[in-house]
Amino acid sequence: MRLEFRHPAIATGIHQRSLLERIMVGTVVTPVEIRDLARGDAVTAFEVEGADPDDDYEIVQYEGDLYRPAAFDITQILGGAVGFEEMHEIIDHHRIPFRPVGDALVQRIQQIVETDEAEKLLPMPRSPKVYELEQADAMLSYLSKSGPLSSSAEESEVDSWREAARRFVSHFIMVDGRTYSRTGVPLYCAGATSVQPSSTNVFRRYMDAILPSRHGGERPGLSSRLLGVMVRPTELNEARYIRRDIVKRTEQKGPMLNSPRIVSHLDVPVDDLERLDLARIAKIHLWEGRNSLNDHKKQWGDKSFEKGIGDPTSRLGIIGAAMLDMKKALDEHELKGGDIQVVETALRRLAPITMENRLFNSSDTGQKQDRCKCLNEVTKIAFERLESVPIEVPMFSSAATLPRP
Repeated sequence: MRLEFRHPAIATGIHQRSLLERIMVGTVVTPVEIRDLARGDAVTAFEVEGADPDDDYEIVQYEGDLYRPAAFDITQILGGAVGFEEMHEIIDHHRIPFRPVGDALVQRIQQIVETDEAEKLLPMPRSPKVYELEQADAMLSYLSKSGPLSSSAEESEVDSWREAARRFVSHFIMVDGRTYSRTGVPLYCAGATSVQPSSTNVFRRYMDAILPSRHGGERPGLSSRLLGVMVRPTELNEARYIRRDIVKRTEQKGPMLNSPRIVSHLDVPVDDLERLDLARIAKIHLWEGRNSLNDHKKQWGDKSFEKGIGDPTSRLGIIGAAMLDMKKALDEHELKGGDIQVVETALRRLAPITMENRLFNSSDTGQKQDRCKCLNEVTKIAFERLESVPIEVPMFSSAATLPRP
């Protein structure tokens, strides 16, 4: 199915009136193709059943990728009928596990602002919020209202945005007229209160781009703070055992909630799940650490906080040093390809500190205690699962291997 995708682009060019180089923002139209399939062309990979039958959905596999039903019709929101800002609102880009065009455009404008080239933007943004970090809504509104891109814009730069648009659309398929979007492998998340459905999408914000986190490692998905242990779709009983163990160890009370059921029709392996989950849990500890440091700052003030964090023997200094080691370990492992052991070592140091600080909180002390107790048990189980993973011993052959051309 061929569609016309009207989307913004950013490119340098010579302004025809002033003859000065400007950074031009405007819209272009890119022809895109969406694969239109019959139901028989896609294979059912998983069925996810919830407590409410209305929440059930299937995940299909096509050419090795997994897709789930989307809550929108992609053919109705591409093109000129819907503005770019409204398109992102309809698609709900927070749930789409690949890098949307809008996020890339926002990031580019932020780079322009950070390099003090904002005065070169054409047209100039009317709202100063466009120049502020974390103001994606203002930037999307600015992009949506931009007119056609000037013909003097650098063609190679425009082509890079066209390629991004085509890559964005490539993650959608139509199955019997319904839109499906790419997704990860479904998982169980076994926690203290339930076994709930999750997905490998929690480990990375995007499937097709590594986005570093300023807190350490890759930027995780939005549901990455789920307080539980990730378990493969074929291991529901294991998930239930883990849930019961956490309840016993934390002495939490409450009935076992209705568990979802993931019915596997295809064997889709999840490689390195235990490694991925340990890194995710390490990021939850970092979040709890930042929470504790912020509470210290609120109670004691900026001056006392800065004095304490700079003293390596103080409570704040010990927390800060352990968190910095954790951040460096995540960077080394996820961004540079280092062994998971660096994360494990840093986490074994940070985890006890998280428990020690569970009593200090400015607002929700009780909730924080319960949360940290559960996190402590989840961490122990994650260590046990990682240690139980079989070590792969490489097999060597005496046969000679010819060099490749």
